[in-house]
Amino acid sequence: MAQTPSKRQAPGKPPATIPSVPEALASLGIHGRITPSDAFSVEYSDGLLVATVRKKSGTIQTSRHSVDGSFQETSSFDPDGVSKEQRNSLIKRLAEGRMTQSEIARRTGVSQATVSNVLRK
Repeated sequence: MAQTPSKRQAPGKPPATIPSVPEALASLGIHGRITPSDAFSVEYSDGLLVATVRKKSGTIQTSRHSVDGSFQETSSFDPDGVSKEQRNSLIKRLAEGRMTQSEIARRTGVSQATVSNVLRK
């Protein structure tokens, strides 16, 4: 009977474990219960890892980390806690801080097109 080849572990090294999604997000600074109805993304570019969770309630949690450990930032935004005018004011302040429209959209829970419209006014 033929045997299928198996992957062999290097001697003396424990097998790698893959964390669950909530564990992985918690390690990136996103805390709280993650449910199947929540949406999340993890992106990496130019040495910066960005994790975003959009809760069913609308709350958005974002965590940004440099891979070398020199930078870490975590934010939470509840769009129901602010008026449209306050949200638009926040969008304008974030844009003044040299944040891209896509980054602003991710943090405030609106589309990039909405951010663009707000900034044109």
